Amino acid sequence: MENRGSKAMAIAALVVGVVGLTIGFAAFSATLTINSTATVSAPSEEVFDSNFGFAAQPSNGTVDKEYDDTWYNISVTFTGVNDVQTVSHTIKNSSDYTANGVDLPTVLKVSECKAAEENPASASVVEAACKTVTDGTVSAPASIAAKDSDTVTLTMNGPTVAVDGAITIIYEAVSLNYTTAG
Repeated sequence: MENRGSKAMAIAALVVGVVGLTIGFAAFSATLTINSTATVSAPSEEVFDSNFGFAAQPSNGTVDKEYDDTWYNISVTFTGVNDVQTVSHTIKNSSDYTANGVDLPTVLKVSECKAAEENPASASVVEAACKTVTDGTVSAPASIAAKDSDTVTLTMNGPTVAVDGAITIIYEAVSLNYTTAG
């Protein structure tokens, strides 16, 4: 009888062990087979592509590109009274997020006014004309929708008095900063 009792106990222990191992394996296997992944990417400044640079130049001057967000060596020659030069350029937001301007400039500051190299105005006229020259303007969009583009315009103002030749006005560099970060 002891033999029979030991056999029954061994069988019961074996059944409990197999059931326990099955349940444990199932629980362990279920945990291992969860393969879901998620990637969350927040907006960042690196995804905004401004594509700065000028396709066109002012008719009597130059604008050079320094970096993706800065224009420098803005130089325009004026020969008439109340001449105005404008340069427009398209900037593109190639990110998936709206790009918002950060402290965008509105004034294009004059840094120097002088006689032009070609057909220069006389010194006394240059002095008088340069006193009438005002800062230009920068017109940039406050924001640009995702995958959209908009226009930036620089407006440069000439002298308000007659000149007997040409004067050149040089403006400070202009930087436009946009971010897609919240």
